[in-house]
Amino acid sequence: MTPLAFVLVALGSFRLTRLVGWDTITAPARRRLLHIDDAGKQTRPSVAPWRWSAAGFVHCAWCVGFWISAAAYAAFKLWPDATLIVMTPLAISAVVGVVAKNLDA
Repeated sequence: MTPLAFVLVALGSFRLTRLVGWDTITAPARRRLLHIDDAGKQTRPSVAPWRWSAAGFVHCAWCVGFWISAAAYAAFKLWPDATLIVMTPLAISAVVGVVAKNLDA
């Protein structure tokens, strides 16, 4: 893995981790996982324990980040060109997001 490929896969993995665990676009899926309505209230009185575990996993940067990184690395080993094609826009998005957040502060 070249240094450039490493940076692209790392930044792409960072962006995917943020997308899965914290971004607004995936919030409906996270709310549906726990049966939470738009007001933040649980719509079912009891939720299966696996749903709470899955939600905790999704919100844990260390947890979900590890598995996304492992999958990205495995994908790179199997399909290096295709992985870099997918990871490059994600890496650019990660850099843009971090820069914009720090410039807007």
